[in-house]
Amino acid sequence: MPRLALVTVTCPDVGSARALARRALEARLTACVSLAGPVQSLFHWQGTVETETETELHCKTTPACAPALAALLRRHHPYELPVILTVMAEVDDETLAWAEAETRGDAGEDPVEDPGP
Repeated sequence: MPRLALVTVTCPDVGSARALARRALEARLTACVSLAGPVQSLFHWQGTVETETETELHCKTTPACAPALAALLRRHHPYELPVILTVMAEVDDETLAWAEAETRGDAGEDPVEDPGP
């Protein structure tokens, strides 16, 4: 069965999550982004246990685009240490074909890496 990459990261608020989503979509590094939340995150940070309200960003992309997508998210993320998770999920042929088509430019070229700030 074909596989799709699901790249997930949390953001401090819906505005920053939406900005990252648009940047990733415009770079054609993801076919779809879902925002979920608010969620409550509890984590160790610099010697204390923190609790934050966050928005989750779930990007559906191809395995080939996942490393460049993770790099874009890391580069533009407001957190000092964004935790970016990539997991592979089994999908049907049609879903993979859609993701492959949407993560390429109009002329069918390879996805373009984000040039930075």
